[in-house]
Amino acid sequence: MRRTEPGPLFTSGRPGYAGHRLTGNGIGEIVRRLGKMAGADRVTPHGIRHTAVTEVLRLTGGNVAAAQAFARHKSVQTTMVYADHLNDLAGKTAAKLAASINGDSDKDTP
Repeated sequence: MRRTEPGPLFTSGRPGYAGHRLTGNGIGEIVRRLGKMAGADRVTPHGIRHTAVTEVLRLTGGNVAAAQAFARHKSVQTTMVYADHLNDLAGKTAAKLAASINGDSDKDTP
């Protein structure tokens, strides 16, 4: 709970830095450590953000406007990167192109 005293809301507990503002690197370290405790090999703050935006797209049936608002992206092109990851549009298109080049265009590719 935030009190009335001035100063940083989140502070470091690291020896020599106790009471100082928690840095972005400090937050990243906390996230990585908690991820390892949860059994994940690699967890980053941006990875969590990416997962959240992708999940919003999934839950809204691909509503890019909703995901853009959630992520607070200025550009819809930024949000579209997440939409492509969700549907693997680039990968599916590349597979179709490869099938076409290999003469397998009549095969049903993803």
